[in-house]
Amino acid sequence: PTIAADAPPTEAFAQVQPDATTPALSRLQQAAVGLISARHYLRPSRDKLRQQLEQGATLQSLLKDLDPYSRHLSADEVDFRRQRAASTRTGVGLDVLFEQGGAYAIGIPGTPFAEAFGFDAALPLDALAGKPIDFADIDSYRALTTHAEGETLQVQLAGKPAQELPVVDYANAPLYFGDENGVPVVRVRQFVAGQSGALAGFLRAQAGAASLIVDLRFSPGGDLFAMTDWLSLFLPEGTVIGELDTAGSEGRTLTTLAGRIALPPVTVRISRFTASSAEIFARALKAHLPGTRVTGEATRGKCLVQQTFSLSDGSELVLSTGRFVAGGVSCEGRPLQPD
Repeated sequence: PTIAADAPPTEAFAQVQPDATTPALSRLQQAAVGLISARHYLRPSRDKLRQQLEQGATLQSLLKDLDPYSRHLSADEVDFRRQRAASTRTGVGLDVLFEQGGAYAIGIPGTPFAEAFGFDAALPLDALAGKPIDFADIDSYRALTTHAEGETLQVQLAGKPAQELPVVDYANAPLYFGDENGVPVVRVRQFVAGQSGALAGFLRAQAGAASLIVDLRFSPGGDLFAMTDWLSLFLPEGTVIGELDTAGSEGRTLTTLAGRIALPPVTVRISRFTASSAEIFARALKAHLPGTRVTGEATRGKCLVQQTFSLSDGSELVLSTGRFVAGGVSCEGRPLQPD
């Protein structure tokens, strides 16, 4: 699954030392408690977290009580994510997004899945390799990374017969460029650093177009600072996008840089899968780029910012370390509505 970590690169916090006064907890649990109490935006009490763990809570349940997006990832999940984040994937060419407990397959242009089912819709996904999809069970979707080129993977969409698709090597590109009936389209899968040059080149080539579509329907977010770089191509230098509000420390203002490109009128497509950095991107264009139209359906309403922290056993904590605030108001829990 594509699960965005809206954050600078993963950090390892070896300097968080276990508290030797709580022998009932393992050293890893004590280190995790220190990280959560110090870095989660709510700044939960270290003593309360420790007490919950001593009473039998898991790190996963403890984080779930804080917010919907903080998680403890097992070493297996960390490895799975790293494989899926590689610049080249081996598979049938789909992302898996989860919404209200259900799994949806999103095709990637030019891959076997897209050729069979398209890439312009979120299709309910029942099973992979004969295993029903369950967000909480990594084994139910591990087949996305275990098949080699030349093999096949059985994909079962809801209401359709199971289909064997060929496994191939394909580029794991965060952006796709195309057109619809002569209208240029930028499809954003994820905000990733190092892509602003490719985006700028495409946008400059559209100087004579009558309009431009930015498709964020299937983007769950990505790197918040990469998103700000991309916005700098659309908005005047110095435009204040918003602020990162982190408890107990001074907020950081997000401001566009130089590099704006003259563009035709922009239409932004959104959906219930549009979240986090993608949602903030859409809000910024609507607020600061005159003539922008927003179409589709309401976004996720996710405006918490995550960072990832490594633990000694190879697992990771994904912690919500701040809120995105625009105009003094957090957009958390407030979906962006289409025009």
